[in-house]
Amino acid sequence: MNNVELIEECYLRSNRTVEIILLTDLSDSARQRIVYVYNYEGYHYRVFDNVIELTKFLSNNEFRILKEYSKDYWVCNFLKNYQFNT
Repeated sequence: MNNVELIEECYLRSNRTVEIILLTDLSDSARQRIVYVYNYEGYHYRVFDNVIELTKFLSNNEFRILKEYSKDYWVCNFLKNYQFNT
């Protein structure tokens, strides 16, 4: 289980945002990870594990998505249960 902390929300347009989120493992607070959530109109979410992939996506280049969801509940659930590499 993780603590999910919103660091910053950036508006690209009125209906498109990027949230920068800090995940902290509740069983080991030294394990942290920053992820980026692209939100399109509140019903399409893409989760990226690094800013390079996010930038590639925004530039319409080849990119790798960590996860893709259509509901914010599923994004929150994924972030809370994200498995850190050991």
